[in-house]
Amino acid sequence: SMTRTEVAGDPNSTSLVNGQAAQGFKIDPEGIRSYAEELLCEENALASAIYLQAGHTFNINSPKQLGTVLFEELMLPAQKKTKTGYSTNVDVLEKLSPYHPIIDEILEYRTVSKLKSTYADGMADKISGDGRIHSVFTQTVTQTRRISSTEPNLQNIPVRMELGRMIRKVFVPEDDYVFVLGFLIMMHWDFVSQNDFNSMIVFRETINQLVASFNEIMKLIMNLIPFLAGAVHTSTFPQPLSP
Repeated sequence: SMTRTEVAGDPNSTSLVNGQAAQGFKIDPEGIRSYAEELLCEENALASAIYLQAGHTFNINSPKQLGTVLFEELMLPAQKKTKTGYSTNVDVLEKLSPYHPIIDEILEYRTVSKLKSTYADGMADKISGDGRIHSVFTQTVTQTRRISSTEPNLQNIPVRMELGRMIRKVFVPEDDYVFVLGFLIMMHWDFVSQNDFNSMIVFRETINQLVASFNEIMKLIMNLIPFLAGAVHTSTFPQPLSP
């Protein structure tokens, strides 16, 4: 169900999250197809460069074949070989990076391949008939009870590389609407005891500082985007904690 949620506690939260799941996120189908094609071209280019360095083609996604190329053919330093073969995980490859240019190309190939399978192809498969992605939200799988997103996961959109940031462009707002960027600040606080008065004072002051900063940012956004001033009233802003 595209409105399936699993939210613990407040019924109002359940209603809000159900509404968000039902609303979904509008996707530019042409944009996501173009993104997938660009990733495929980059993936193929990297594969060709890897084959050139290795001297022949092989299955880059096969740890066994990759291990043979790196440690037996190119004679790169390897950890002890086990019954399953050589380890070619990220940690191992990053340590080998200074020894041969093929390593950086393999790491980049894996990144691009994951972007294509997880985000470009994976998200395209989740677009419903209404042109939207309806993620599933749950609040029972994290220790902090924050709402998590699955099928697909829309909370881990990559931003470290330009090809990763490009996926954000396929999310489009409705006409006459804009996206507003927000930041979730999570605090993990363990009180030594319920009677630790000093800790509670520090906690309250910290929260109040965050609330004040958030409200200032929202007022700035409202000034920059005039029509928001009529849609958002300052009385809806978070309020400081009382002493």
